[in-house]
Amino acid sequence: MTEGWRTPQQREMDGILYSSAWRRLRGVTQVMPITGGVNKTHDRLTHSLKVAQVGMRFAQYLRFTDAASSEMIIPEAVYVAGMAHDLGHPPFGHIAENELQRILTHKDYKWRLEDSFEGNAQSFRILTRLAKKRSEPPEGGLGLSVESLAACTKYPWAYGQAKAVIGEDAYNKNPSYFDRKWGYYNSDQRAWQRVLDADLYADIGYSPNAKLMDIADDVTFAIHDILDYFRRHLIPLHEIGAGLRREAGIEMGRIKEYDRFDAYAMNSLTIAKDLNTTVRNKMAAKEWLSHLDYPGARYSDTDEERRALHNFETEAVRAVQDSLTINHGLPQIPDEVRLALEYLKELTWFYVINHPHLSASQMGQRRIIRELHEWICLWVESSQSNEGDYKYERDERDTQRLPGRLQSLYQSSKDSETTEEARISRSVVDFISSLTDAEAISLHHQLGGANPAIEEVSWL
Repeated sequence: MTEGWRTPQQREMDGILYSSAWRRLRGVTQVMPITGGVNKTHDRLTHSLKVAQVGMRFAQYLRFTDAASSEMIIPEAVYVAGMAHDLGHPPFGHIAENELQRILTHKDYKWRLEDSFEGNAQSFRILTRLAKKRSEPPEGGLGLSVESLAACTKYPWAYGQAKAVIGEDAYNKNPSYFDRKWGYYNSDQRAWQRVLDADLYADIGYSPNAKLMDIADDVTFAIHDILDYFRRHLIPLHEIGAGLRREAGIEMGRIKEYDRFDAYAMNSLTIAKDLNTTVRNKMAAKEWLSHLDYPGARYSDTDEERRALHNFETEAVRAVQDSLTINHGLPQIPDEVRLALEYLKELTWFYVINHPHLSASQMGQRRIIRELHEWICLWVESSQSNEGDYKYERDERDTQRLPGRLQSLYQSSKDSETTEEARISRSVVDFISSLTDAEAISLHHQLGGANPAIEEVSWL
């Protein structure tokens, strides 16, 4: 029956919340690997909750301040998109995404995929095909409305189609970026066609709700993540803030750590932008960090320190919120605000992502993902035929060699790809993308020949 007491988006929130794909995000890296015990830093689950909440508040703000221009903005659709935007991230986050793209596009790789792998496209595939629910739509997935599907699709084009969709001028501003991003696989075109047929955003060509979700994602990464790593003594935010206040005219003496970071950030950002633009973004970041009236050197979790960080967080998010406007139907923030977010993101890159300790872990994570894909492809192949590297007499018991989840993904991939190798590869990608960090490590350990004894393992 038709539900009159829940909006379509409220029903979709509930569907995502109760999905295994959503629960899995608790064990997937946001920036640093998930470790045992109580983890107070953001994982993909808490990051997604922040994106959903911030995005919905931004949408509500625009509906309140500019009701005439914001009629196509649906706050709850933005919330759905925030919840769903990282569902397709593989174990270890972007490191694994980049590694899968690298191996799957290699011309000599047996398990090559024409449209490779992309986390956003994988999220779309989960929402429209792989996720299961009680009253499942004929095509699979969670049966999202076209408004919510559009909100979940930051990159509304298939592999290699960015230029045709956004136009040559926009594409040429950053072609390497757009070549690495797409919103759905070729085999999932039918699901995206539902959005196109609805003709919701014909005049602007892009969902305003997706744009708001994207802005919220940037805010969460730029602001909330740096606070995580300040608390863990990785980002010297007190010195960065002091250095910016010095540049704002407050006499504080020379802050060496700030000067070191600023030289890196200015160089990194100027590569993609002109110097004047880069200076402007730093000026905007100054204003936000001036609210960080932090009292001490290293974070020690006092009430005073908590208040200082909360004030900074609140003022920075509010600065973005208050700058929001709608131009030609799409939400936007001024260049100086967008660039201030980029300046703050560089803190996480400089002190955390580029840290030698994390770099060493990432080398190992790339190897795990690379070997998992090849090994599992061989495993599936060997269970289906007596050809290939592993030859044995087939019988009806062979498929029992595979985990049930992998069996199901392989069987349901019949209409996804045109060749058996691609079919196997896509089902293995789907399987890997359903694992947590810990499950990926455990499975790699098992496939590498360790712990041959039969015991309960999480990836089965």
